[in-house]
Amino acid sequence: MIGLPRHYGCVIAVGSAGVLVNIGLAAAVVAARRRHQIKFPNMHQPDAPDFNWAVQVHLDYSSEAAFFYFTLLTGGLDSPRLAALAGLAFLLSRSVARQQAAARARTAQAVGKREQ
Repeated sequence: MIGLPRHYGCVIAVGSAGVLVNIGLAAAVVAARRRHQIKFPNMHQPDAPDFNWAVQVHLDYSSEAAFFYFTLLTGGLDSPRLAALAGLAFLLSRSVARQQAAARARTAQAVGKREQ
């Protein structure tokens, strides 16, 4: 029987945190849909930049998730602490991207209101 490395629990914890990040990104999309009354399946709304950014960040994460989990779980077999740190850095970068997207959307809305 093959055993797991001593600190592989850190890898599992970071993988679980990745699920929570994905849920948070999806919740941001749902909140933006409700705020702008955008019906599903519309994925773009010209007059709602915060919705568009939330959708883009969520779709970016979703497209990177398979690579992230594969790399995290397999890399963790050899170097669990390094894999966990790298995974944590990736998740933090996704959270920062979400915050930057929200800031860009607020800026775009403010600029749009000035032009009118």
